[in-house]
Amino acid sequence: MTGKRATPAQRQADAKGVPAVDKKKNEKEKIFAMWTGIIFFMVLIFIFWIFILRADFKNNQRVEQESGFNWTGIKQELSQTMQEIRGSLGEINELREEISKEAEEEALSEEQIEELKNKIINQKMIEENIATSSYEITND
Repeated sequence: MTGKRATPAQRQADAKGVPAVDKKKNEKEKIFAMWTGIIFFMVLIFIFWIFILRADFKNNQRVEQESGFNWTGIKQELSQTMQEIRGSLGEINELREEISKEAEEEALSEEQIEELKNKIINQKMIEENIATSSYEITND
C-alpha cells in the first residue's frame, strides 16, 4: 500500500487476491444484470396484462351479445324520448307566449291609467262639492 488508506473493497480484494478494479467492474455488471432482469420482467408482465385485457374485452362482448343487451335499441328509444321532450317543450313555449300575449292585452296602458286617475279625481271632487253644498244647505 502506498500511503493512502485502503477502502473496504480494496481490502477485501487484497484479501481474496482480486484487484479492486475488477471488483468495481463486477459490481457494475451485477447492477446492469439486475436492471436488465427487472425491465425484462416488467415487459413480460405488461405483455401478459395486454393479452388478458384483450381476452376480457372479447369475453365482455360475447356476454353482452348472449345476454340480449341491445345498445342500438336503447339508443333509438333515448333519441325518440328526447324528440318527444323537445316537442313538449315547444308546446310549453307556445302556451307561455299565448299567456304573455293575453297578459299584455289585459294590462292597462299608460293612457288608460291616466284616464282612470282623472275619473277618480273628478269623482272625488264632485263628491266633495256635493258634501260641501249639502252641508251649506243644512246649516242655513
